[in-house]
Amino acid sequence: MKINSAVNIEQIENDYHITINLVDICQHDLLISYINDLKEFIVKHDIFIIYQKIYRNCNPEIAKIIEENLQWERQINAPITFALSYDSPYETSAIGVHLYGKNKSEIINIKTSKSNDCAYIQYDSGGMNYLYGYHIFDRPEEGFNQLNLKLIEHNYKASDIVRTWFYLNNILTEYQSFNQARNHFFALNKISYKVDSKDLPASTCIGGKTCYGKSVIMIAAAHCDNKLLTKQRVYNSMQNEAEGNNYLYQPSFSRAMMLLGYNRKELQISGTASIGTDGQTKFLNNPYKQIELTLRNIINILDEVGMQMCDIVESNVYIKSKQYYSIFIDICKQLKISFPYVCVISDVCRDDLLFEIDGIAKIKKG
Repeated sequence: MKINSAVNIEQIENDYHITINLVDICQHDLLISYINDLKEFIVKHDIFIIYQKIYRNCNPEIAKIIEENLQWERQINAPITFALSYDSPYETSAIGVHLYGKNKSEIINIKTSKSNDCAYIQYDSGGMNYLYGYHIFDRPEEGFNQLNLKLIEHNYKASDIVRTWFYLNNILTEYQSFNQARNHFFALNKISYKVDSKDLPASTCIGGKTCYGKSVIMIAAAHCDNKLLTKQRVYNSMQNEAEGNNYLYQPSFSRAMMLLGYNRKELQISGTASIGTDGQTKFLNNPYKQIELTLRNIINILDEVGMQMCDIVESNVYIKSKQYYSIFIDICKQLKISFPYVCVISDVCRDDLLFEIDGIAKIKKG
């Protein structure tokens, strides 16, 4: 559902995933007007905003307008909010925002903890306890040490993590050391990162930096005592699974993670690119073929669990060059697919990968 040309809202039961895509917004007063439309919708539907991720470029004026207007004075517990700096793929200088919220009647026992370099929010909903949060770091080992401390602080285990997002300041030089630090984190928490491991979360690792010029990790975690929540690792028959020491970069993640709750199915889709069954990059220097294969990989992952592209409620599109954005749009038209996204210009984990997508898909259960 669109409430204006920039704001798309995907509602599944009492969950709201909101995408602000600023591809056509040039005027500041129009930008403020669209955000005000969103605020009216939030108030009308009594939505509590849990997190918001702001994707901005180096234009400080635009960034200030977005961040100052995305304040939620009506919430006692403010959402976790962080901004990531990217080049814009659009002709406009603004990029976009992701927000996630729930109807206030569905949330109890809200707890927040915040400082200059981190923010976490914990709450109960539908018999389950959820934890979302982020923290900023310089080195990968430091980032995972902080993560261990935050999990302990909130009475969570590493096996409760269902999704991670890593935005590395220097991904092309840091990726190998990052994967070593991630593997050490899982080993420390007695989680196998082999191909049949059930506790590896879905994950995105992409280039990106905070306003401090540092890297950032964000997590989504969940647990309950009465087995209302079950996790299911999802594979992609079109890609080889990353299996620890036998894989090029020794990564540790699931291709996707399915969460089965009492009333819905949620699929957390890892960052996906043009990689084939042999684990190698396909279609070198061919953006059209890389984008097409990536989208077919995403379609195949969704098909594995009975979902479609129209079930995606939140996603990011990462392109290596601004000129690839029009190619992406053309291929989506050819494949007759449509889904909400924010697109940014970013380095992917391998220098020869030109395109990547990640996302979240949800449907009602049954």
